[in-house]
Amino acid sequence: MPAAANDSKPMRQYNCRSPCALLLACAATLTAMLAAMPLRAERRIEGALLYDGVPAGDIALRAALAQYRVSSESRLLGWLASGELLVATRYEAGEQLERLRAPGALQAALSHAGGTLRSAATQPFHSQLLAYLAEEGEHGAAALYVQDLAGGSEHLLLPASAQPGSACFAHDGLRLAYTATPAGSASAGIYIADAAGTTPPRALLNGTGEAWQVLGWTRSDRALLVQRSARDAGDELWLVDVDSGTPRRVDVSEASTVTAARTRAAAPARPASAAHLSQARLANDDRGVYFLSDRDSDTMRLRYADFFGAAPRDVGPALAHDVEQFDLSADGRFLAYSWNDNGYSRVAILEAPLNDGALAREARAPQLPVGVVHALQFAPQGTRLAIDLAGSAAVRDVYVHDISDASTVRWTRSTLGMASAGALVMPQMLRFPTWDRPESSPRRLSALLYRPPGAGPHAVLIMLAGRGHQARAQLDMFIQYLVAQLKVTVIVPDLRGASGHGRAFAALAHGEERNGEALDLGALLAWIGAQPELQRERVALLGNGDGGELALAALGIYSDRLRAAISIDGVAGAQQLAAVRQPVLLLRGLAEPVLSAAAAEQLLWRLRSNAVESWLVAPRETQGRLDNAETRLAAQQTMVQFLQKVLGSDAPAAGAQ
Repeated sequence: MPAAANDSKPMRQYNCRSPCALLLACAATLTAMLAAMPLRAERRIEGALLYDGVPAGDIALRAALAQYRVSSESRLLGWLASGELLVATRYEAGEQLERLRAPGALQAALSHAGGTLRSAATQPFHSQLLAYLAEEGEHGAAALYVQDLAGGSEHLLLPASAQPGSACFAHDGLRLAYTATPAGSASAGIYIADAAGTTPPRALLNGTGEAWQVLGWTRSDRALLVQRSARDAGDELWLVDVDSGTPRRVDVSEASTVTAARTRAAAPARPASAAHLSQARLANDDRGVYFLSDRDSDTMRLRYADFFGAAPRDVGPALAHDVEQFDLSADGRFLAYSWNDNGYSRVAILEAPLNDGALAREARAPQLPVGVVHALQFAPQGTRLAIDLAGSAAVRDVYVHDISDASTVRWTRSTLGMASAGALVMPQMLRFPTWDRPESSPRRLSALLYRPPGAGPHAVLIMLAGRGHQARAQLDMFIQYLVAQLKVTVIVPDLRGASGHGRAFAALAHGEERNGEALDLGALLAWIGAQPELQRERVALLGNGDGGELALAALGIYSDRLRAAISIDGVAGAQQLAAVRQPVLLLRGLAEPVLSAAAAEQLLWRLRSNAVESWLVAPRETQGRLDNAETRLAAQQTMVQFLQKVLGSDAPAAGAQ
């Protein structure tokens, strides 16, 4: 019989000479399947922290990092009428309110010790009572206290639950004005109270959907200068009658207020630019107010507004950067101000400040360490000016400059930990060309450059701040450790939209500004590639907040030029993470606002789904923060471990000195 059609089909043959072939094929298939799955890593709890994928820490490294800390630092709170200086000094145990009668001469350590002191108010003509706002608890809420400086006793004027604001004494020294939010209310009101706390406070003014801040009393004590902040309208200055509670706006002239109102009515769809105001001071004759404002400007300018109809005007010379601090002497003769000059603070003192332009005479500027000024305040009598300054290679301290003899003396004595002050590295200012040409020449951006000692070339860490934050030349002990011990060059650039460089990009959408920042970062990487003392193939990013988002996005865009990224509370979408292949360290709980625990876990899962080596450090509690010295030290230790791993073999072993 003829064979069936399928009888001629050849039988499948197996290669019996390679008995392992089938096993090898199965192993290859299993390997491919595992590569497509999210990477699993060890998760452990140590104290208040959660670690995922992080190798065990090194005790020697922790000890070396602990040496790079500040043992104490002081900041300015104000002057007493007696000429004594009030400072807040931070020690390891917390912040202490201190009273100094002369440079380095502690008159008294006042009763408060613990949380951060937000502000302190003294009586204008007496040195008997002090009102201060002190943070309490874990969430930063602050309570308002009044202290008797003679006897040392204090009493609680308002608990933290009332959300009090900074207080101001009337010139009679018996009354206080402050803001508070009553239970069940959504906005703060203005209150006047007996400083002794013997009678209930009187509500002067309440608002809806807005915030108020008391800034001072007129000399007659008949009106309060207050700042009103509304979500859509920006910041405004008002005088509020103490008897009737009637407010009157004073930061713009009446004519400009009417014009602005008509403009909004004629074109309601066009958003008005909201001005930012800060640090208003009443003139000594009560005829006007000095304040900082960016109204109709890309920078914060020092301005004067007259209460009797004249248009507001600028005070002092025109500056290309933000004016940040200022104060007026009690007699109105001198006005001191500081401005941001590419990350460094400059200080000037004007005599007869209301003279127009060049007619205002400039007193000799104080001789200060290079750094950043955080506050300026004249003493009630005389010509002494207190200056709160954080040096670029020195701890934050309070200096006093006497205009009469041009002397400048450091009044506080802050200290480092075990690190040597002589080994601190001062940053250099660099300027690099970016991608756009606004005036037929490349735009140049600035950055602070910290060079390690010794011959290069060195690896590079680029530190990215959040949106609107400029690199400032003040002491950062973690940077000092990286430079001195890891021998890493640290660059802190000012990318698109950084404060102090104008607000030309503030109106851009988030995506447009982020693209500009990414291109600026690419320009910086190109600059690094042209420097023989820097290793272009060993560059990592560290971003904080919005800078953390940029670090993750840039790691995908510039994958050929970056080794790794550290993202602190930075969020990123799936599209931004799709191109990321280099290692990532995620830190949650250090920036403000803190990234949610769910978002941090989602970032980790997406990175590991793409087979990216990922470390995670976060508070053990989902609502927790890395807000104490121990947890911050642990976070820094993990960052150092990560950088040692990704930046190569010339980084010293953990804990090396």
